[in-house]
Amino acid sequence: MCGIIGYTGAGNAVPKMTKGLTVLEYRGYDSVGIAAETKNEIKIVKCKGRIAGLEEKLQKDPIENAHCAIGHTRWATHGGPSDTNAHPHRAGNVVLVHNGIIENYKELKDELAKKGVTFLSETDTEVAAATLNDCYKPGCDPVAAIKEATAKMTGSYAFGILFSDLPGEVYAVRKGSPLILAKGEDGYYLASDMTALLPFTKTYYPLKEGQIAHLTPNSGVLFDEKDKGYEPVWKVTSMTPESAQKGGYAHFMLKEIYEQPEAIVKSVSTRWTVFPAISGRPSRISRSLLAARLCTQGSLAASSLRILPAFPHLSISRPSIAIIRRLP
Repeated sequence: MCGIIGYTGAGNAVPKMTKGLTVLEYRGYDSVGIAAETKNEIKIVKCKGRIAGLEEKLQKDPIENAHCAIGHTRWATHGGPSDTNAHPHRAGNVVLVHNGIIENYKELKDELAKKGVTFLSETDTEVAAATLNDCYKPGCDPVAAIKEATAKMTGSYAFGILFSDLPGEVYAVRKGSPLILAKGEDGYYLASDMTALLPFTKTYYPLKEGQIAHLTPNSGVLFDEKDKGYEPVWKVTSMTPESAQKGGYAHFMLKEIYEQPEAIVKSVSTRWTVFPAISGRPSRISRSLLAARLCTQGSLAASSLRILPAFPHLSISRPSIAIIRRLP
């Protein structure tokens, strides 16, 4: 899975990018990169391989005085792992990172090629950047351009976007792939995963399908289909940076296996009044069955079914499936 991080504010953007990308390493990736605004340009640094390789490049050629940036960890889909295929991608006035798959990228690429657009990478993401650049002209409305460009795309996407003529501004939009906005003491953030934001802030807003976000150092504004800008209703998470780490387990998969009982309790109890005090008979339950399908591997099933002693009114239909039923 790919990962996105973005920031604009008073702080030093580059260390925030590398920190956020490091937190996102658990998602898996084969290349990594950032785009950071300096006084005169948007500078892109990216490479095949690990974040350590990116940090080595940044040590040799530092990006100074950057307060606005986007970053990405890529898991190759269109085009193999390479420096060229790594995100971010630039097309004219547009620089962006992307999670998801643009299913009609070949058709879009052919249309742009007829207009004289050339491509450096094999990715659908560069096609998305070129499509947006084709819809955007300096001085025009970037929100309108984003809507026009995404209307041409089929598939899924979460975009973090910089425009070369709009310094200090980050735009974001999503369809099918998650994006989270966040408000910190020194600026505004976006990320594909809450864990990447926890080192900086706990105040967040999950971007909804089709919403466009406009982040500046001092504001976060949303636009919907009516083009009316409004501030997000911010939430505060109870997650901590520690809870987002491996917590002593050898790897994240093992941690997720052993946390399944607690995760099932939390996810169910917030939606139904099923377990009044995590004991006694359920006072209410969904009419339909709630099935937590587990891996058929014995170790995973066994660890997950440790939830059962806490809920004596659960019944099991097969060793690999735990089902909450309405019992007589």
